[in-house]
Amino acid sequence: MILAATVVGLVNGYRRGFWLSLAQYMGLVVGVLLGATAAGPLLDYIGIHNPVARPLGAVLVLVIGGSLGSSIGFAAGEPIRRRILRKGTHTMPDSIGAESSKPSRVMRPAMRSEAKIRMSSSSSEA
Repeated sequence: MILAATVVGLVNGYRRGFWLSLAQYMGLVVGVLLGATAAGPLLDYIGIHNPVARPLGAVLVLVIGGSLGSSIGFAAGEPIRRRILRKGTHTMPDSIGAESSKPSRVMRPAMRSEAKIRMSSSSSEA
């Protein structure tokens, strides 16, 4: 499953281009950071003080902030991508940069962890 997600991320990054991927990723990061900053005061304002509901509310604020930031980043990066494609200046570095900016970078450590777990479980069975 992780391998399939990595392949999809690489293909998607190659097709989208570096600048669009970078803008969307930066929007995501800014949105999550703003969500993290706003989560506490927002939950206080709403009046959520329950020890079970408060972390869930904070996660919800982070997800909403990340989604909004990613959408804004996409809206900012798409005109750049269209301009590059219209002028025909789309180059291999744009595609390679997009591949390196995709979640496949994040997936590699998870793949290594999964492999280590498999190795340790197979060695304990022997």
